[in-house]
Amino acid sequence: MSGDAKTVARDDYRIACAKPRVGRPLNRSRKVDARNMRIFIAYLIGSALLLGMIAWIGNATRTEVLLAAVKWWSIITVIDFAYSFSFTLWPRKAKRDSSPD
Repeated sequence: MSGDAKTVARDDYRIACAKPRVGRPLNRSRKVDARNMRIFIAYLIGSALLLGMIAWIGNATRTEVLLAAVKWWSIITVIDFAYSFSFTLWPRKAKRDSSPD
């Protein structure tokens, strides 16, 4: 039993004293770019379906809500892209270690 307690204490020490990994900003921006591409493809498919329904129905008064949804979705997608792209232009700075070592 005492061997198990020592192992647990040693593992806790390793976890508590481990230095955080600092990822490369370009690696993070590549992941964000891949996520943005998936969002953009989903946006294109969804907008095409909504616009197709609007064209199929052909009545502007009955489909104005669908058109408003496409407009809002477009605005939200542009804001999301701008926010995500800002991390590519201005990556976060690495946190400084506060220990006196």
